[in-house]
Amino acid sequence: MANQSKKNYLASGLAVLAIMALAVTFLASTCMAQNSGSTLTGNTPGFIKKAADLGSADPTTVIAVTVWLKLHNEAQLDRLVGQQYQKGSPNFHKWITQDSFNATFSPTAQEVKSVQNFLTAHGLSVVAVAENNFYVMVQGSIGDIEKAFHVSIHNYN
Repeated sequence: MANQSKKNYLASGLAVLAIMALAVTFLASTCMAQNSGSTLTGNTPGFIKKAADLGSADPTTVIAVTVWLKLHNEAQLDRLVGQQYQKGSPNFHKWITQDSFNATFSPTAQEVKSVQNFLTAHGLSVVAVAENNFYVMVQGSIGDIEKAFHVSIHNYN
């Protein structure tokens, strides 16, 4: 029975992670617009489609969530990486510094602050911010997370 309980807990955790990844994508793509009215559809991971829904997760349970911010100039980054691995390219094996990467591709401090403001306004506590502004980690109750991201978090088997 303990093994089954661990499987339920793991499935529940994976479901929360999948839902949060989708919510984070939504949050970043709407630039923190609180009343965007946007809805994501067709985004349920396959393993959840086949799992048994055990019902809503306890809204008082506290969890940590990582909000990943969108990189800048992604097409430029893709081209650069391709050139760095293409023999004969002027950028072949010419790596850029972390500072150069951050200046060209990382989210700005202002964008991070906007995300933090949105999250704290929804009752979540900031736990950490990535040095390169890639993410903001927060914690809060499942109920507050559901309200902030307009999602419903369930347990699955």
